[in-house]
Amino acid sequence: MSPRLVHTAEEYAVALAAHEGAGHETYRADDIPARLMGRGCRTHGVEIQIPIAEFKATGDLAAFQAATKRARQTSAC
Repeated sequence: MSPRLVHTAEEYAVALAAHEGAGHETYRADDIPARLMGRGCRTHGVEIQIPIAEFKATGDLAAFQAATKRARQTSAC
């Protein structure tokens, strides 16, 4: 499976929200040598990754958590 690469903390939050919740088998999909953090969903066969530097540059943890909360409320999966 080829990971989907996103470039902002907001994109990462939205992409992850679609694969959270009951019935979704998720796992860490980090690529430490490439400096990528990520999550995967075995249920849908997807992996989402973001360069750590881009995550830090486009949002702090509080902003990421707020974006994740908004995305969960609008996610339909």
